[in-house]
Amino acid sequence: MRPQYRTDRLTVRALTNLAEAPSDLASDTLALFSPEVQATLPEHWPPVTDATGARQWLQDRLDEAWLLEVRMSSDTTLVGFLLIHPSVVVEIGTTWHLGYLLGDAYWGQGLASELVAGLVNWCQQNGQVASLRAGVASDHPASARVLTKNGFSEVQRQDTPEDVRFFERHFHDHPDGVESP
Repeated sequence: MRPQYRTDRLTVRALTNLAEAPSDLASDTLALFSPEVQATLPEHWPPVTDATGARQWLQDRLDEAWLLEVRMSSDTTLVGFLLIHPSVVVEIGTTWHLGYLLGDAYWGQGLASELVAGLVNWCQQNGQVASLRAGVASDHPASARVLTKNGFSEVQRQDTPEDVRFFERHFHDHPDGVESP
């Protein structure tokens, strides 16, 4: 069950395949990929420099995760994407690893916080997600602030690269009896 939700300013909708996507999705995606945005993305993702690369980026994300469009509710402008990698962690249940990106024209407006808050609210109402996890590049403190503002706590993991910080948000009691925030 893929989340779809609205916030005050955003509409978040799951993409399931490119054949059903709006015809202008590749060009709208390309417009988001400024050098500043690409600098914040995982290093293993190739640069997106043309519409063909944007289509390939979209297909690659669809192949590896749930890909959700993030649009302004007022005029349906594409502002970014939310990516969710669902998994099951035996001790706590269903865990979603999330990532998000917004075009740099939308930075500094509180949209990332609103996007994550909407997902947290959706998870709380749905009741079937045990936790959300996210990794943040150490040199990207704004993303860390988005997560902590939405109830995520930084966690130490043994397999964590030095340049990445991990955060979790739990929705159910921990196995050790400590209640989630």
